Amino acid sequence: YDKDFINQHVDNYKNLFTEVEKIDENKIYRQTGLDRKTIQEFINLLLKYNHKTLFIVGFGPQKYFYGGKLLNTIALIQILLGNFGKPGTGFLFSQSDFNKEFLNPLIDYITIPKTLGANYIHLLTNCSKMLKLYLYISPLHLKQKILSMKQT
Repeated sequence: YDKDFINQHVDNYKNLFTEVEKIDENKIYRQTGLDRKTIQEFINLLLKYNHKTLFIVGFGPQKYFYGGKLLNTIALIQILLGNFGKPGTGFLFSQSDFNKEFLNPLIDYITIPKTLGANYIHLLTNCSKMLKLYLYISPLHLKQKILSMKQT
């Protein structure tokens, strides 16, 4: 994480780290359907491209029961990386008319019919200017996982 950014801009960050340390990693794997290797590859990309990441989120996640928490978590990743207030970094919604040249290939990829699992991370393109990664976590899949956990 970006220690300087956290120290300067985040109140009570030590409490946050205390809470994060309590998280059961195995629960994350069960709830998302992703394995350790996939999540580690994603983390490695975030660290490799630190201060060069922009998370673009559709308008769908917040309509689900835990949608607000999901969006907070997505934003928190960028906060930990120190990616607010820096050009080309941060968090935005896909329908915000931000740079159509950047978004159109992503939207084209998303709308191409294909059969994939409920949860996956896919390298969309890796060119000299940018690395585009498509991360899809099915809200329905998460809802099913949450319901099955409540029943047990």
